[in-house]
Amino acid sequence: MAAYAGVAQAGGILLCLALGSPAGFAAALVQMTAFAATALALFGAAASARVQTLDGLDGLGRRSPLAGAAIMAGAISLMGAPLTLGFLGRWRLVEAGVGAGWWWAAGAVIFASLAGVFYGGRLIERLYFRRAGDLFLGGNSVWRLTMAPLLAVAIAALAYGVSPTLLLVVTDNAAADMFGGAP
Repeated sequence: MAAYAGVAQAGGILLCLALGSPAGFAAALVQMTAFAATALALFGAAASARVQTLDGLDGLGRRSPLAGAAIMAGAISLMGAPLTLGFLGRWRLVEAGVGAGWWWAAGAVIFASLAGVFYGGRLIERLYFRRAGDLFLGGNSVWRLTMAPLLAVAIAALAYGVSPTLLLVVTDNAAADMFGGAP
């Protein structure tokens, strides 16, 4: 499910790059950062919990709270929930589309966000509202060491959603350098 949502994210990134403007490029950078953090939280936490099938996510939030928290943070960012990096990325995509007069592009980004609610909601439902079918395979292995950086990425995805100033300055400056103008 996360892979399907990733295709929608990639489409939004390409759409903003197609605008050919500094705002579009900056929006694409923010969205790529959000997508990378979300994918790392989702897939990294699933790998560290040794989840190999979708059914393996059932009840994972109770069996492995840290992996469940990282996947949930990735899922709410994937949905574009306010105060997450995913929301910030989508907001910048909508701003860039409207600024270029591409209203249809802004509508497409909003529609893709609604699809993300379906995918992310299904992940959260599996994590916390389904009974576990398998035993937790994570155990006391080297994979437990991977949880610290994964949780750091998940926390950063939420923190940059709450206070995005540094990320926005960096992406705006990169766009200005790319297009040869002032930020």
